[in-house]
Amino acid sequence: MLRLILLALVVLALCIYAWRDWFASLCGLVLLTTFTQHTDMPRTIMGIPGLNPWNLVFLAVVAAWAINRKRSPWQSPKWVKRFLIAYLLLLVVGAARTLPDTGILRQREVILSTIPTLVMDLILNPFKYIAVGLLMYDGARTQRRLWMSVFTLVGSGLLHALMMYKTMRQYVFLGDYEDARRMTDKMIGLHANDLAALLVMSFWIAVVVGMALKGKWRWACFGAAATFVPAIYGCHSRTAYLALVMVAVVMGVVRWRRLLIAVPVIAMVTFAFFGGFVENIAADFEIGTPDHGGSRDLNELTTGRTSNIWAPTVDQIGEAPFIGHGRLAVWRTKCYTEILYREFSVPSHPHNSYLEVLVDSGIVGLFIVLGLLFSIWWISALLMRSRGDPLESVVGSVGFAAIVHVLGLGLSSNYFYPKQSMLWLICCSAVVVRVWTFRQSAFGDAGVRRSRVRPQQFSVRAAPELEGWGRARHARLSPNPGVRSNQRKSGGTGTGQRT
Repeated sequence: MLRLILLALVVLALCIYAWRDWFASLCGLVLLTTFTQHTDMPRTIMGIPGLNPWNLVFLAVVAAWAINRKRSPWQSPKWVKRFLIAYLLLLVVGAARTLPDTGILRQREVILSTIPTLVMDLILNPFKYIAVGLLMYDGARTQRRLWMSVFTLVGSGLLHALMMYKTMRQYVFLGDYEDARRMTDKMIGLHANDLAALLVMSFWIAVVVGMALKGKWRWACFGAAATFVPAIYGCHSRTAYLALVMVAVVMGVVRWRRLLIAVPVIAMVTFAFFGGFVENIAADFEIGTPDHGGSRDLNELTTGRTSNIWAPTVDQIGEAPFIGHGRLAVWRTKCYTEILYREFSVPSHPHNSYLEVLVDSGIVGLFIVLGLLFSIWWISALLMRSRGDPLESVVGSVGFAAIVHVLGLGLSSNYFYPKQSMLWLICCSAVVVRVWTFRQSAFGDAGVRRSRVRPQQFSVRAAPELEGWGRARHARLSPNPGVRSNQRKSGGTGTGQRT
């Protein structure tokens, strides 16, 4: 009862405060997402279908945004906007192709067996989470709000980790694979793989922010990052382990060279002082076992996915390689029977994001999805390597890590369709596009063009549209200190009046 009272107070506070600062309530909504699938969270309010605490706050934020937002054009990169529109159409068309097969889904005892539930789960809910990202993009127009967005993502992961410690207790450290699958689903409401993906991303956001800041905030971020490590291990997700290392190596090669030194050092310390931890992880990747005579094949290592799920899915893709079969194709097509025969149960997706998009929407759909992800990755890489304001590098690094992370996670689960556990990716992408838009706007300003400095050398502090961020009237446009010598060599003054 006490939990419900506290929840009601939090929801009421967010709804009321949205009319004062809708962006702050939006960040609170992202944090509230942590508890959406918890067993204590009410599924409805006053018995009204679809009306729950999360949706109530979301509607309040949208209403406050619609009334109080500053009217200005959405100046996002054209290619990102086009890929996003194509992606939204992909979701609608894929769901529309599924609606006529509700009878088949009902016959096969699938939960999504009615048209209203299909529309809710395949269109409205994905659009709802994308709308959160669009709101964050539109609202992050100040330095303060951009930092709020970044720390909200860290806070979301921290809340998930703390809830995991509270619910699983000693099983975070002592539990096995089965304990993780059973307890995270029932007590936290997220599948262990989804929870591990969120925690790994939160870990890297905390590390990147800590490397960019100084003083007490740096150590606070590193402390948060250390909090995520046992929770990541407790999920027993092999893909998350691999993604954790993969992101470290890629980011070390591209930008943060210190990570290339830190990875082997941390590995040696772990081997030296935490031998049991290493043995448990090694058991998850064990190639040979006594029962199998030391010859464990790829199908066993992937828990049957290679032969039992992926092979029938690939055969089904061959029947419609360009446009696919529509959403939930694994449940609706003839590969359902083959997977059921081999696996004795049929999941809603083939445990591979690339195969899922191919069987649902074909090569066309995969091109759209990867095009959108690559667009975010490309501008993130440019921001990450910029020599401007530290916030640019932080946001770029966060976006870069998010895309690399999700591309790796896609090898073993469904991470290319919007869902609650993917809100971190949507918010990261929104912040990245916002900062990139400001950079482009800054270089488009007449005063910046006269300064004779290349675009990558300017901080987004000079962006004409960025409220409260270097926008003092008659203030001079000054590049960051690291490029002053380049300006002197080129003969530029490095200053200019705003026009």
